[in-house]
Amino acid sequence: MVAATNPLAENTYVQELFSVLKENDKDPAGLTALLGYVKQMEDFVKSAEGQIVDMKSQIGEMKEIQKHPIKAVMKNTCESLEKQVAGIKAQLNKIKASIVDACKNVLTAVRDKGITVLDKLAGFFHIKQACEKIQKDCNQAMVQCDKSVAKIEQFSKEYHETGLHLKNMFRVAIGKEAIEKPKENGALAKSMCAPYKAEKKCLNSICNTASKAVAKLEELGKNAADIRQEREDRQTGKNVGAQKHLAEYEVKAKQLNAASAEITAEKSAKIIDFKPKVADEAVLA
Repeated sequence: MVAATNPLAENTYVQELFSVLKENDKDPAGLTALLGYVKQMEDFVKSAEGQIVDMKSQIGEMKEIQKHPIKAVMKNTCESLEKQVAGIKAQLNKIKASIVDACKNVLTAVRDKGITVLDKLAGFFHIKQACEKIQKDCNQAMVQCDKSVAKIEQFSKEYHETGLHLKNMFRVAIGKEAIEKPKENGALAKSMCAPYKAEKKCLNSICNTASKAVAKLEELGKNAADIRQEREDRQTGKNVGAQKHLAEYEVKAKQLNAASAEITAEKSAKIIDFKPKVADEAVLA
């Protein structure tokens, strides 16, 4: 498989295939869309990687969690998300390499078999499973983000309740009434949850884009099947038309033969037979 670390649009085989499509009046919209989806997924992966860097930085800097079990939870989640994003990135690199190989194979097939190969373009791009794998990995990672947010919110609630308890001890000591309700989760919870929510947004965007790529591949496959069917229908139509003309010709030929036979019979009946009959010959004798 050909490595594809650079943008697909800059690849020689990809550019050459676009030229061949253009030269033969073939619509390149499907291929353009696929390349666009891959580029979008790459951009979202970069954003996801950036959010993970922010998570690591936050875990190390936030004083409130340094001696709390939530720190270990956040750290483990961060490491897990980092691995999953790395896996998604690896899948994307495989998809890029597969697309380059597909373009190379299409060009070879065009040289060997002609431009009719361009009608079966979707059959060269074996990336559907990889896109579906990306969708699955993204969904799993988003579940982890949701769990982490829930745990952070629970921690923040406990944090405020503990703070309230300490405040009430102080208030009672100075003769003031205790505060009954802790304040709602505020800046602390928002600050801690923000990277996970941003990470989930990136993952959701990757998942949706992968889904669009799968749909585009299916659409291209259907279009190719439609083109083949139209050709078959046209060919069948030609055969049927030829058979119809032949049948009509045979009917007309039979009609002409029958008419000709009738005319011949009529002419034969009208011809005067000058040869003497037996009785006439006797009289003449």
